[in-house]
Amino acid sequence: ESLEVLERLSAIKSERLHLTFHTSSAEFTSAEALQFLDGFNELDKQTLIDRMTFRNPITNDIDAFSAAELDLGQKENEKLELDLEVQAREEALEEAEHQAQFALMEEERILQMLEAARQNVLETQQMVADAQLSVSSLNPSVRIAEQNLARARNSVKRKRDVVRKALRRKEEKDGTASNGNSRSR
Repeated sequence: ESLEVLERLSAIKSERLHLTFHTSSAEFTSAEALQFLDGFNELDKQTLIDRMTFRNPITNDIDAFSAAELDLGQKENEKLELDLEVQAREEALEEAEHQAQFALMEEERILQMLEAARQNVLETQQMVADAQLSVSSLNPSVRIAEQNLARARNSVKRKRDVVRKALRRKEEKDGTASNGNSRSR
């Protein structure tokens, strides 16, 4: 009975992968592509026609897709780190602005401590200026990170499409009989 459940689970998983690769808007990972390719129960050999048309084995495309996924992950981590740094600096800016406002109110309220209040205003204004400069100095890095992230996402999409097309060609070439376990159940 547990063997039947495992076989049914495998069939459902194969059907899900099959549908994923036939739906252009569905995203999938390189690991899922390898799993789907393994369902053909044969090596992905480069035929003479493939060599003549400079078509690489699907595994090469999947390896490139996997590398693009890793690159995307790194770009996402870099962007997250920059976003956290920007947030921390913006909080510092907000705090500095709050302190500057407090110092200005102190100047108006306490005339007898005018000289001390003026010094406090100058110091907190410097903190604001430093924090603003600090935040604005990250703007080019944020733009570059966003551009890199967009490029990485586009690269993953292109690689995914290459793998999808290659898997479809492979499926059409090998027919549904060799991969019948994905649709017969």
